[in-house]
Amino acid sequence: MATNPNNAIGTNAAFSGRTSPNAFNDALSIFGGRGIVTGWECVPSQNMVVTVGGQSGARDVAIAQDNAANKLTINNISQQPIEVEIAAASTTSASKDCIVAYVNNPPQGEATVTDNPGACGIIDVRGSTGEVPTEDQIRSAITADGATGATAYYVVLATITVPAGATTITASNITQGGKAIVNDQNIDFPTPQLAFYGENKSHFRISQSGWSKTVTLDIPCEVGKRYNVIGTAVCTGEGTLQAKIMRGGNEDIGIEGRSHSAFWCDSTCMASFVAQSAVEQISLALHTTASTGGGHENSALQVIRAEL
Repeated sequence: MATNPNNAIGTNAAFSGRTSPNAFNDALSIFGGRGIVTGWECVPSQNMVVTVGGQSGARDVAIAQDNAANKLTINNISQQPIEVEIAAASTTSASKDCIVAYVNNPPQGEATVTDNPGACGIIDVRGSTGEVPTEDQIRSAITADGATGATAYYVVLATITVPAGATTITASNITQGGKAIVNDQNIDFPTPQLAFYGENKSHFRISQSGWSKTVTLDIPCEVGKRYNVIGTAVCTGEGTLQAKIMRGGNEDIGIEGRSHSAFWCDSTCMASFVAQSAVEQISLALHTTASTGGGHENSALQVIRAEL
């Protein structure tokens, strides 16, 4: 009979244990392997006993995996802390134990009981001297607990370091189980695309009394989409160069850039806007206090589409 104190853990199934492993596996395929989704915190209790899960406000859900990498969820259906007793410490050397929750395979329960507690167990597994239990050791322990260990679904909820001669488990002896990680192959990370680029390399004076629009672009846009804008400029001469992004006639958007130098100034400004029309007019505007009158070397404006 599986070790499942008070039938505390299960698989959220209907009567007769009508769990569909294939459906679970398909739904959990975005995860790279076994691990904890939420909860299942392990804390010391008394002497060599720890409790797992049942912390206030935390739902205990983990992903267990069988020998063929098929996945199944395992839950603390009691929603109460589950006591697990750690094996007696060696008198001569430290040990490493794992708290393992498992589900039999196939996960078939009793006809009149929900959530398959009869197919589930939670046990302490000790590894070889000073070593974390291996896969084979964990599966052998599951078999000894009355399940089909060779094919069972299991997950490690915590690892316990047991010092030689220990009579009490402390918080410093406990390492929480690893988290279930979403496989990044299942996530689409969009790459921002350079949609437009405008540049003006002509030499002319930038106004010292107002703003000069050095580059203006009429940009085809998708209404409601967000666009990021980066403007860069270089100005010769001692003084200060200011740069900003403008939309339409004279609407200032974004963060103004400013730089000061005794020889030349370079300035970068940024902005972000949501397109309100099919064509947006975006300009890079510059202003200088350079003592040479602002001999302008070049300016550039980039508009990068970003769908946020």
